[in-house]
Amino acid sequence: MKGKISIIIPTKNEPYIATLVNELRKLFPNAEIIVIEKGRKLPKVKAKVVRQRTKGLGNAFLEALKYAHGEIIANLDGDGSHRTEDLKKMIAQIANADLVIGSRFVRGGKTKDVQHRQIASLIARKIASFIMGLKIEDSTSGFFVVRKEVLDKLKIKEVLGYKIIFPLAYKAQQQNFKIKEVPITFVGRQAGTSHVSVFKLSGIKELYSEFKMAILLRLGLY
Repeated sequence: MKGKISIIIPTKNEPYIATLVNELRKLFPNAEIIVIEKGRKLPKVKAKVVRQRTKGLGNAFLEALKYAHGEIIANLDGDGSHRTEDLKKMIAQIANADLVIGSRFVRGGKTKDVQHRQIASLIARKIASFIMGLKIEDSTSGFFVVRKEVLDKLKIKEVLGYKIIFPLAYKAQQQNFKIKEVPITFVGRQAGTSHVSVFKLSGIKELYSEFKMAILLRLGLY
């Protein structure tokens, strides 16, 4: 794929981040890597590191975007859940699409996530399908590649909660941009513990934020 690539990794005290950055450096030696950290201590990694000032995982992507210079923008989790070899496949597909989503639920996709997170993902996907009419299988994916020129046209200013893919995919679908889902294997976090659980207050708040954002998007108020 021609064009400079910027890889954004939102994190919060992720112990796996240095390993992940090293893996990305080997696969994409010329890519710009931006780590946006919500935790108290900035990690020492071979990447551009910035402190997150906004709230939420979705807004971390938008904040990091201000530092990105690439024509192609990629986003993935900092805990090792998303495989770097899958990112390579996704970047190859952006030549024929405007937005490429790493999908656990299309043919060939797999997930090794824990059960309670699969439940939360199922609820959020149903929200996206019934309320917003999203025509994609993995509407909760945080693993995607998108053209910078497309992002500029979508004009996403703020995200409620974690799911940047909600407004990103919905607005892209509404504006008839080409969306492609690529099968991935979601391996689950490789180190540390999750910051959100569907059985905890944080998980309930997140599902509420997703429901609210879906309603606002559908009504054209977002």
